[in-house]
Amino acid sequence: MVNNSRLSTTDRFINNTAHKPIHSVQTPIVTKIKLEQFSSTKQQGTKKISTKKSGNLQLYHQNIRGLHNKIDELTTQWTNHCPHLLCLTEHHLKEFKINNVHIENYTLGASNCRHSRTHGGVGIFVHNSLSYTAINLNKIGNDYDFETCAIKLMVSTNTYHILCIYRPPGGNFTTFLLHLESAITQLYSNTMNLIICGDINVNYLQDSRNKSLLNSLLASFNPYSAVNFPTRINSKSSTIIDNVFIDKLKTPNYSIIPISNGLSDHDAQVILLHNTELPRQ
Repeated sequence: MVNNSRLSTTDRFINNTAHKPIHSVQTPIVTKIKLEQFSSTKQQGTKKISTKKSGNLQLYHQNIRGLHNKIDELTTQWTNHCPHLLCLTEHHLKEFKINNVHIENYTLGASNCRHSRTHGGVGIFVHNSLSYTAINLNKIGNDYDFETCAIKLMVSTNTYHILCIYRPPGGNFTTFLLHLESAITQLYSNTMNLIICGDINVNYLQDSRNKSLLNSLLASFNPYSAVNFPTRINSKSSTIIDNVFIDKLKTPNYSIIPISNGLSDHDAQVILLHNTELPRQ
């Protein structure tokens, strides 16, 4: 349930942080939004809008711990600021089910589902006002160590590669790094902006060998962690195991906030890339 006494917290944050990065904020309760205000014409996975405006490109990531029966709660969180991208990890759906998921005003841009195990899975839903193409990463990853999907997003003169990943906690970390390197190598380009988000099950609140190895790999491609608030909190621990990695040289003007919504035991993260020329919605 959304706490109606705090409905405007996220909206005030977004309106007040148009020009500078944010490094620590209190966890807000997200707000409700009328999704019907967004509309466009579908064209085989590509949307074309001619009128542009400067705004904030918004990417939402959450380990949803099962998307089934949570769609209404997911899409009634906002009032005025609808994310352009919904990146969901652990959707727990098989391929035929996620292909039939309907989220109003969004299209499933890319997804990955488990074949030999239950649960897991990743997916990227794209707002219908944006142009994108799916990127085939089917040969990269497996059900045990690395799950991933990706899209190419075209926003005005900028091109983004969005990579959504999930690392099962019991998987082989060396195998995870090898698969991640393969995926980034396929996506990386000096002329494109690479954004990686997901539940990686590496705690960025403390130093560790796995964190060092991951940072070393990512540094060779320039993405760095943008999250510095806990994403999973329980009675025994507070950890950053969900993360968003960006090239801070290419996208220096950003803000990121935690979203506590009760949809799972992981809080969501919303990153805003400021001063982005967006289609008028």
